Amino acid sequence: GQLSNRHRSLCAVTAFVVIMIVTGIIGSNITTELFFDGSMTTALAAYNQIYGLLWVTLAETAALAAAFFFATTFLLRRKLNLE
Repeated sequence: GQLSNRHRSLCAVTAFVVIMIVTGIIGSNITTELFFDGSMTTALAAYNQIYGLLWVTLAETAALAAAFFFATTFLLRRKLNLE
């Protein structure tokens, strides 16, 4: 939102909503493709799927954190004018 000259609050809220929607869609698609194939028949199978899901979620979160870190670093170095 701070990169726009006018309507900074509106751009900030819009950017937040877009980022959350995109990350939610990507996360749900990865989760659906990897774990839910319709064969949850036993409690052990359900436990194994949930346990695997936790690791995938951790990896997704770490990847998003790294991407946001590099994007923030880029914006602060290239777009911030402190003069």
